[in-house]
Amino acid sequence: MNQFFMHPAIEYRVKLLVSLKNNLIGNGLTMMQKYIGIDLGGTKIKAGIVDLDSGVVDASKSIPTMAREGHDAVMQRMADVALQVIDEAKLSRGDIGGVGIGIPGVLDLEKGETLFLPNLPGTWPNIPVRSTISDKTGFPVSSFVLPE
Repeated sequence: MNQFFMHPAIEYRVKLLVSLKNNLIGNGLTMMQKYIGIDLGGTKIKAGIVDLDSGVVDASKSIPTMAREGHDAVMQRMADVALQVIDEAKLSRGDIGGVGIGIPGVLDLEKGETLFLPNLPGTWPNIPVRSTISDKTGFPVSSFVLPE
């Protein structure tokens, strides 16, 4: 059996997107093969498109978080990088089934809000990340999780 090494950051995104796939199926939404994973970090925002059937990462990109600009600017950067990876993968928006987000901190998973992010200035109390990213990208955000 062929085994291959997967960088831990990519492996994390694949796990995040598998969680998204399971969430979508559980909610009766249309199942697509490709999803965007966004990982919000204190210094970097990482986004990637993964084909959930094959595990292939079609494209990934990392940009500075620039957290001192505030949560609105950071969420705009999250949405922008998510849309940029679609172009880099030479895919259309119709090829993407949704977005999963990983955020380090205390979250209200039902509301899709941050409660406390210790690694980001302002700590982001009650910030509606799920709905904001959905509005800015036009994609459903069906997974909102705390990274490992």
